Amino acid sequence: MPHSHILAHKPLAAAIAQLPPPVFAENRRALARCPAKGGVYLVAMALPRRTKIQRPEEMILPAGLYCYVGSAHGAGGLHARLARHLAKEKSVRWHVDQLTLRASSLHVWAWLEGTECGLASHLRAQDAFSAPLPGFGSSDCKDCESHLFMSPLD
Repeated sequence: MPHSHILAHKPLAAAIAQLPPPVFAENRRALARCPAKGGVYLVAMALPRRTKIQRPEEMILPAGLYCYVGSAHGAGGLHARLARHLAKEKSVRWHVDQLTLRASSLHVWAWLEGTECGLASHLRAQDAFSAPLPGFGSSDCKDCESHLFMSPLD
């Protein structure tokens, strides 16, 4: 799935359109324009085929469009965190790294306001998205089922 297909994914486009305008909405080529301030983000990634991950046991995810939500409030803010998520080569530090390394394309949106749980809640409320792995990215959150969402590829 080329980068343009992520942007053309109708359920994702509709979900993003319901949110305030992002301060950054791009891919790796435009990362220099991403602010180094704290905020929340959504990483959309296309997995064109079934994908095996370890969590801690082996799991198989079906092909689809996956959206991971997170926050970045440490050193380097959104710029540093999104640079890591968008990197083609990196060590696997977080579970989401297994997905970003296998994705055929990635696109990110970032906001200076809001919370990752608020963003997760917004995606969970969309009919086209499901939470394929309970607890993924939300192990420190008592209110969210997951911070990873999946929608079938168009």
